[in-house]
Amino acid sequence: MAAGRTGPWASDISYGRIDQSRPGEAMGKFKISVARIEMISPNERAEDIRLTFQFESDQTSFALPIFLNSRDFDDTEIVKVARSKLYDVFWQLCGQCEDWQLSDAERRELAKINVRPARQGRRVRESKS
Repeated sequence: MAAGRTGPWASDISYGRIDQSRPGEAMGKFKISVARIEMISPNERAEDIRLTFQFESDQTSFALPIFLNSRDFDDTEIVKVARSKLYDVFWQLCGQCEDWQLSDAERRELAKINVRPARQGRRVRESKS
């Protein structure tokens, strides 16, 4: 995953792959990098390191902080442990929104429905139900 990394604080972490089984909906690869590592005031769980991952793709970008306790890990372990916690976050999110996935038939049905108001001088496509 971190091939070519030169040290524990290297910024280029990995590339993720999104399922591209649905034509026209491919997100492509995400570039995942460490945007920042900071010492912070301890939170309620005594975590005093904030490691922020930056996610970039053609369609979206976002940052996600991971909090760690500096007493539990040394400098060479911080990025590796944060990556593991990041994996856990996405694994949990995947499970929580698994039922959000639409089938192809559901997507086609939704595409047939147009609930936007018509612009003046323009016809609105109606649902074919």
